[in-house]
Amino acid sequence: MLKFFHDKKRLSILYCLTRYDLKLSCLGVQAVAEEVDVKLYEQIFGCVPTRLIIESLKSGEKSFKDIHSELEKNSEGLGEMVTRLHLSLLEMRGLVEKTDKGNEKYFKLTDKWKKLEEKIKSQKT
Repeated sequence: MLKFFHDKKRLSILYCLTRYDLKLSCLGVQAVAEEVDVKLYEQIFGCVPTRLIIESLKSGEKSFKDIHSELEKNSEGLGEMVTRLHLSLLEMRGLVEKTDKGNEKYFKLTDKWKKLEEKIKSQKT
């Protein structure tokens, strides 16, 4: 229960303690968010098709056909459905953005991915 103090000194102490508690809880949320980012990054690079898609898209926007042909070169027997699955998982996580241009679908890395990669690289150094 919140108590009101008429004394300015007590009020300022209460205010400082509240701010300190809020700061600690915000730091806790930030630490959890960073841990989630690290796990997401590890999941992506732990999966060969997903990692190859990300590496392919680092050079810029590409069509589904281009991405799939690059994956087939590096992973024997990888079907189109597997490529579609990994692209859709990356899109659901907000790391890849899809645009339709006529009958062709094009994919590119989002700013979320670029920020995640920068954060992970800065933590390693």
